[in-house]
Amino acid sequence: MNVCKIIIVLLCACNYHGITGEGLRKSHPFLRAPTPASPAHRAERQVRSPPPRTKALPPTYLLNHADGGSESKPRPEPTFGLASVKHKSTFNDLSVSEEQMSPEVDPNRPLSALAPFDGGRHDDCEGSLSVAPPSVAPVPLPGPRTCRSSAAAKEGEGRLLPEVCDKCPVTEANLNALDPCMCVGNNGSGAGTISITCPTSMATLDQLESILTTPQYLTYDVFRFTLKGSNVSGVLTQDTWGNLTFHQVVIEGNRITQVDNKAFANSAQTLTFISLFNNQIDYYVTNSHNDLPNLRTLVLKQNKIAVIFASAFSYASLKELDLSHNEIATIGKEAFADLDKLERLFLSYNKLTKLENDWFKFHNHHPDTSFLQIDLSHNFIDFIEEKAFPALCNVQIDLRYNQLTTISEPVFRPIIIASSYFAHFIFEGNPIVCDCGILWVVEDPFIPTCFDNFICPNLNLPLWVVKPADLGNCSRI
Repeated sequence: MNVCKIIIVLLCACNYHGITGEGLRKSHPFLRAPTPASPAHRAERQVRSPPPRTKALPPTYLLNHADGGSESKPRPEPTFGLASVKHKSTFNDLSVSEEQMSPEVDPNRPLSALAPFDGGRHDDCEGSLSVAPPSVAPVPLPGPRTCRSSAAAKEGEGRLLPEVCDKCPVTEANLNALDPCMCVGNNGSGAGTISITCPTSMATLDQLESILTTPQYLTYDVFRFTLKGSNVSGVLTQDTWGNLTFHQVVIEGNRITQVDNKAFANSAQTLTFISLFNNQIDYYVTNSHNDLPNLRTLVLKQNKIAVIFASAFSYASLKELDLSHNEIATIGKEAFADLDKLERLFLSYNKLTKLENDWFKFHNHHPDTSFLQIDLSHNFIDFIEEKAFPALCNVQIDLRYNQLTTISEPVFRPIIIASSYFAHFIFEGNPIVCDCGILWVVEDPFIPTCFDNFICPNLNLPLWVVKPADLGNCSRI
């Protein structure tokens, strides 16, 4: 639209001064047909043209930050009109004057010379103000590394260390001082500690003791020690570890036969997790009252334990105790009484035939969760004494696949009442006879919900639909 106005104004002016259209076309640069540049002129332009750049300019955000550029608004759109036509240019040959050409970029020029600006703005055209592009913060460099790579070992001098923290023990040749065991440094919540893993080729406890006690350590604080699937056998003692202290111990799939009750005395304040899964351990007792005060999990699954001695476990912070898949036939009185925080007790797949008084007595039980779970499934239990679970409440007892024939009222009703019906018992897989012996269960509409909906074999009915009349002529004395 603006161009049309310009042409109309020019035609009117030409008519007023007697200029014909042909003369206007010959005299005015806007309307004159462009003439091609001469060969000499083109050659002169090629001589003046800067050579192609051989080095790329730095990123824009580096140019901006070279002189402390700050974030600014986007460049405004140019306006078109007569007032904006102030650039020196000739339209007849579309050439550009030497003053308008970009100077040659010197790769050695400082960054500040490539992007001069004043307060984030600079004048690049007469009568117009452009704005520098928005600043982009560079990605910060990573912090200092806490680990180092080991130097290359000479052939035949030992095994190269992995990427380890400085606190792993090394030889004078910067080789692994625990070979064939491996040491790695820990970061995050375990920063400053090391972890040690020994291979399946480990043969004896004497060999293990020699490897662990010989090196000069920068720290004795071991986050996790792991030994799996070896032929190591015998008794774990305190001497096995020397001065090392542990947070977690994983000794699985070996042939350990016993664990001395002072084996982890040095780790009393740090040890939280012990797994002795799938060994040959035949008994386990603690050293003294609360000798591992921070222990949370103890796994003795799949060993050869036949007897749990009275007061065998005394860990005030223990939450999970796994004794499943052993050969346990007898449990001493108050064996678990000092486990005040216990939440999960696994005794499934053992050889229990009865549950005697005070086997599951607790002195001051107050778990952090709402339930205590006791798994006694897959045993041979056919009788439960009246006070086997004295004063327990808020408990789930799994008795699946045993040999129970009735649901004893003196055993289970006190637990249900003390828990305000917040208790649960699982009897699936037992040969329960639904007769007058379970009248106390079905005559209260709320008590059946405390049991799983097992099938009564003699009635072929699920428990929850059994009514007192289904049990025969029952009467209370």
